[in-house]
Amino acid sequence: MSRYSGSIGAQVKSESLATISSAGESTLDEAIARAKIGDVDSAASVLDQAQKLIDAQRRRIAYLENLAMADEVTSLVNRRGFMAALQRELASAKRDPGAYGLVLMFDLDRFKSVNDTYGHAAGDAYLAAFGAALAAEVRPSDIVARLSGDEFAVILTRAAPKPGMARAMTVAKNLNSKSMSWRDRSLPFSASMGVSCFTGRDIAEAVMVSADLKLYADKKKRQKTFGQKN
Repeated sequence: MSRYSGSIGAQVKSESLATISSAGESTLDEAIARAKIGDVDSAASVLDQAQKLIDAQRRRIAYLENLAMADEVTSLVNRRGFMAALQRELASAKRDPGAYGLVLMFDLDRFKSVNDTYGHAAGDAYLAAFGAALAAEVRPSDIVARLSGDEFAVILTRAAPKPGMARAMTVAKNLNSKSMSWRDRSLPFSASMGVSCFTGRDIAEAVMVSADLKLYADKKKRQKTFGQKN
């Protein structure tokens, strides 16, 4: 279950923030030491510099927080960011007993083949293109993430089970009809999907495990179908 808890970037972020804070305090201490007691202009200057340092630190902290929750290849949210978003959605649903949502998990069926045949650059482009196509299929309010390797996920926020499931099936159908171009070749998308509905009574790890199990079942089914076609 630990794969869903997430602590990516926590140590790096903590160390970076400590460095920023230390640097800011050092600069401010020097400014205060230079200011003359009773000198209003100097005091105002110190306060102005302090505010600028605080603002700069806040911007840097926001940057580091975003960096810790972003996937480098696709620019989507990563697993850590996704789990944080799911926790927020569950907390929101808990306050509203009538609220529902869905988690969609996708696993690319032929990513290894793309990587092995065309190289890692093509593999990264394939991941980025699939992520962009997935994001285009859902609402701006929904959360789209690359969890790991060739695994993606979506939180359909404020979605009731029946219409949400219908939407999920449409998303999967549309994705599996698309492709990306790579050096005059068309590389079709092929992805298995697992869906789990949630309410405020659910916990994040259970929702993810449920979607993961359904994803595994769909992948087995699709492999059998591909085998029959071949």
